[in-house]
Amino acid sequence: MTRAGMWARVSRDLHFDGIALHLVQYKRTPEGQSVGMVATEVVMEEMAQGAFFPEPSVRLSQEAAVQLMDEMWRTGIRPTEEGTIGQLNAVEGHRDHLTKLLDQVLPHAMRAGYDA
Repeated sequence: MTRAGMWARVSRDLHFDGIALHLVQYKRTPEGQSVGMVATEVVMEEMAQGAFFPEPSVRLSQEAAVQLMDEMWRTGIRPTEEGTIGQLNAVEGHRDHLTKLLDQVLPHAMRAGYDA
């Protein structure tokens, strides 16, 4: 059974250093059959100076947006050092510092008779 709604498929593109993004949407006909549709291309148009942004190129549900992020992660695309990855690096650095500190202090504490 094919799920209804929009979803994304991301793959490495062999023709250039990047990814290929495929947006697919399935909907049900009144007869209950699943019909697949695929986004074909995005056309870039020049905006008039001072113009407001037009309608978005694509609207994704929360579920589809999360699925897109998961697909990009699966393909090896990661966020920059800002945010989650940067925070993880900071935590790892803190852990490494504490490990070194314990390695230096614990032997002295053991010799002094403290239970570890």
